[in-house]
Amino acid sequence: MKNFIREMKRAGIKGVLSDIDGTLLDSMGLWYDIDVAFMKMKDISMPSDLQMQIAGMSMYETALYFRRTFGIEDSPEVLMETWNEMARDAYLHRIELKAGAEEFLNALLDEGIPVALATSNSRHLVESSIERHEVFNRLHAIVTADEIQNGKPAPDVYIEAAKKIGIAPSDCLVFEDVIQGVRAGNAAGARVIAIDDPYSRDYLSEKKAESIAVIKDFTELDQLKLEV
Repeated sequence: MKNFIREMKRAGIKGVLSDIDGTLLDSMGLWYDIDVAFMKMKDISMPSDLQMQIAGMSMYETALYFRRTFGIEDSPEVLMETWNEMARDAYLHRIELKAGAEEFLNALLDEGIPVALATSNSRHLVESSIERHEVFNRLHAIVTADEIQNGKPAPDVYIEAAKKIGIAPSDCLVFEDVIQGVRAGNAAGARVIAIDDPYSRDYLSEKKAESIAVIKDFTELDQLKLEV
């Protein structure tokens, strides 16, 4: 990790902004299972591309999408609470960090590099992750979809995260797993490294084209060179 942090400094990177689900946390499989269970509960056939259709959306935007697309009558608030309850125990007890994520975050923080989380997930589930993974308590800022107007691919969450750590987005490095998030980071003016998560692999070619690098996990960082 030290080699990559030296590389960051050489390239003028002053802060790091990171998505959580599918990026720092190995959690996208959980959300697939929740989608399957929820659609079965509602007796609705689940489209094969559902997860990519809603990737990057805030939970509120996702609730509106479900109401509009599937004719679900539950209010957005009821839907969000249902999904939070379905996921909360896993975030508290089972969801693990991606390989090398904890070491990378600790290395950044030990070097005094500000780090912010920027997620489409709810504040409730982020707080559950913080309770499980102590390294998140060291971070400088957390911005969730509850705090911004537009979900990814809009740049709102990354612009707000950069603002909270007091660094221009152009001086930040973003880590993201879905193409909508990669585009959000680019739209904010940051440089983006994409994560090759299995649940967004159908968009690997787009991620390669629209980011400065693609890695499977954070153990690969020391192999990267960044343009100045």
